[in-house]
Amino acid sequence: MSQIKGVKDDVTIIWEQLESIKISTVKITREHSEMMNDISELKNSLNYHSAEQTTLTIRIDDVVSEIKKVYLFQQNVSELQEI
Repeated sequence: MSQIKGVKDDVTIIWEQLESIKISTVKITREHSEMMNDISELKNSLNYHSAEQTTLTIRIDDVVSEIKKVYLFQQNVSELQEI
């Protein structure tokens, strides 16, 4: 009879450990899902900012080009004034 009680106690302990593992697994799965969502949001943000940087670089290049044109125009005006 004591062997049966011992086996019953062992089964109870194993059952409790299994329940604990199930709870941990659910928690880990939920946290994993949240992390994957955060990573996805970070990727989207990085892509957005990368596109914005590209747009700003193009705009800066355009402004630099226009400034060079103005500078050349000013040089031409100065040269014409000297004549």
